[in-house]
Amino acid sequence: MRNIIYLFVILAIYSCSNTTKNNEINENEDALKLEAEKAETAKEIYDPVYNQLNSDELVFVIDYFKQWVVESAKAIESENWSKGGQVESSKDGNFSITLKGEEYGPYVNFSNNHDNIFSIEMQELGHQPKILTNIEAGGGTAEWQGIYLLDILPNKNYHITALEIPCPCSNCGDNPHFEMVGLQKNQITFSMPCFRDDDPNCCPSSNKEVLYEFSNGKLKLVRTIRTISN
Repeated sequence: MRNIIYLFVILAIYSCSNTTKNNEINENEDALKLEAEKAETAKEIYDPVYNQLNSDELVFVIDYFKQWVVESAKAIESENWSKGGQVESSKDGNFSITLKGEEYGPYVNFSNNHDNIFSIEMQELGHQPKILTNIEAGGGTAEWQGIYLLDILPNKNYHITALEIPCPCSNCGDNPHFEMVGLQKNQITFSMPCFRDDDPNCCPSSNKEVLYEFSNGKLKLVRTIRTISN
């Protein structure tokens, strides 16, 4: 009789042990599924859609930046502004647009590659907008990043607009260098520098990842996702 009781006790302990292990396995599987879902969601949010400009779009954009160089030279009263802009070099989709006869004048460096061209979605029918980024200088030693919206309309009609990224902190610097880290439909995530009063111009104390929404031709700040200390 005593042996039978011992057997039941052992079976009960074994059963409880298995139940606990099964529960732990299920909990681990649920946790893994949750992490996978989070990763998939993050991938959906942070994977931009890249594009290149076709030949017609590229000609339009280069002509626009040629005119930008001329207007910038005119603004600083360069003697050569009337000579017009030129494509000084173009290799592997990289273009350097400068002023004719001016060695240190305004310029635009633009790349027609997957790191600089991004497609976004708009509600207006017939619009196929793309975001363009470049490096530009108005003359002198300072250079900065530019960001533009190329609106592609039917029948090869194009319109380009310079965009401004609202600063998410008290000081983003005079010529902030941003990084596009995410794109989903008409919402764009940028990493923006944030300077304290005593920070040198080279080195912001932190960066903020900020979600913006493109609406009515402008970028509007939606919310800060996170702050990263440097």
